[in-house]
Amino acid sequence: MANPKIRLTYLWTDPETFRTDLTNKASAEITHWTEEFFRNNEFDLEINPPADKRSSVDRASKFFLDKQDGIRPDFRERREIVRGELELMKRNQAQRQPLLKKMTELSARMNALRPRLASVPPDPDLARIVTQFDAISAEFQRVVERLSKLWEEYEEADARKDAKLVKADGYDYALRVRMMSKFLEDGIGTSTALNVVFCRSQRFPLTTLRMRRGRILGGHSGPLPLAVMFLPLKVFLWPHSYLVLDVDGNFPSTMAHEIIHAAGHDHPEDKVMKVATDRRVKGLQLGGGSIGLPLRGALWENARIEYEEVDVFEEVEGGFFDGAENDIMSYKLKKDALATKVVLRAEHKELLKNAFFVKQPRTP
Repeated sequence: MANPKIRLTYLWTDPETFRTDLTNKASAEITHWTEEFFRNNEFDLEINPPADKRSSVDRASKFFLDKQDGIRPDFRERREIVRGELELMKRNQAQRQPLLKKMTELSARMNALRPRLASVPPDPDLARIVTQFDAISAEFQRVVERLSKLWEEYEEADARKDAKLVKADGYDYALRVRMMSKFLEDGIGTSTALNVVFCRSQRFPLTTLRMRRGRILGGHSGPLPLAVMFLPLKVFLWPHSYLVLDVDGNFPSTMAHEIIHAAGHDHPEDKVMKVATDRRVKGLQLGGGSIGLPLRGALWENARIEYEEVDVFEEVEGGFFDGAENDIMSYKLKKDALATKVVLRAEHKELLKNAFFVKQPRTP
């Protein structure tokens, strides 16, 4: 019995991306590794365009989404994109807490004085109470003004954060518009095959760091409920799941990993874990005498540094807990892992068999 076929449609964002792909042999190496991996697990790949049409710009030109200057996605982690805003918002919250406490204290002090201000007959110490109340009220107003300023800064940072995330996610809409146009104009792409878009992503310092750490640049975008209209452009969006992969810096196993995601697998949730214990300086214990005196003599001779042990925690992505180290879905999988030595779990095989790009479509 023939192996089930994983149907893929290759697309490139523009001719320059395709040329980079040819130079780097990116899609060729990824395809070879993926074919070997799935063949070892009783699946075959069926790719459009076939290999002979992926050999030159002229032959592959129908599979370019733009004639030039194609989309360059931002593949940074969402928290990387808005790291500055998140840190500012965190500091802002920390600054507001003592001010809120101070405002509560000042309000309580003013409330305690109010009955004496309105007492009949007048309090014999009224002049002093008025002066005290005015001073507290003025301080209260300063705290309120500072809180208002901090809250404005917080809202501004929050708005910038949201705007950055919308912009970063914009490539998904842009690619879906072009994939739908490619389908309508050239008949490329089907509801029974998984589109794989090869691109050149934007480069940032953290993106480069991710590549050095062996992380992939790309991912999987899930299906839309239906072919919804993108109102600003008055066009329909490609509704099906698709993959987008950078032609520079990816693992050979990247596409196979993302295909399993497209079939329906999600990584476990991230975990906050203790990753180390750090020995830090707690303080300096002086040797005696008065701290108000110049720090010399016996004070320094008998001084000693005090240390404390501090646990260091990090948020670890769920992909690091997703199967054994040689599992196709594990972030621990080595870049040079042999396709024949990498594991595809039984439940993932079942997901694949029922995926829209593997399951045989019903014939009328």
